[in-house]
Amino acid sequence: MLHPRVLLERLEQLERIIRELKEQLVNQEQVSQRASLYGAWKEKLPADLDVDAMLTEIRSGWTRKLKEAP
Repeated sequence: MLHPRVLLERLEQLERIIRELKEQLVNQEQVSQRASLYGAWKEKLPADLDVDAMLTEIRSGWTRKLKEAP
């Protein structure tokens, strides 16, 4: 049988863990309720913006800089 003090400490630990899990669940629910990035930026960017082309250009710049690095 556990000493009452040890039992109380373990119960407090469990209470903290349960509280943290509850906060995580609430945060996940809030994130899932937010609008998608596409919806959030849809009207702020030009309709003809080619994101794939821009990413390719950025990546090629990084690749070039890595090859030039000593």
